[in-house]
Amino acid sequence: MQLKLPCSASGNPPPSILWRKDRLTVVETLRISILPSGTLILNNFHPTEDSGVYECSAFNDHGFITSDRIVIDRGRMSIQSSVRRGDGGVTNNDDDNDIITNAFKQAKYEVESAENETVRILFDTSKNGE
Repeated sequence: MQLKLPCSASGNPPPSILWRKDRLTVVETLRISILPSGTLILNNFHPTEDSGVYECSAFNDHGFITSDRIVIDRGRMSIQSSVRRGDGGVTNNDDDNDIITNAFKQAKYEVESAENETVRILFDTSKNGE
């Protein structure tokens, strides 16, 4: 199963995207990649190994913003609110937060759908002749 955690930002100059898991920078590997759009891809998602607190930061010459935290605990996903900005401010109800929150809700939906499909496949006895 592949897990996609979207993160996007715009600005001038265009911002760079940085992902962290449990406060450590996510490093790309054969299994983990970050698309140019900022989306974090976890191939062969493993509920235990990939459990942790994920957050996306976008930054450029003018500052940075860090997304809500995505908490994955043994395959269950939740969002801890509060977008943090580089100027020390915190926002909860602006357009940036709405976009980020919607992206994380979509990611949560995709994880739950994949999880449900996996359970259905594993426990579908009609294909096993039982």
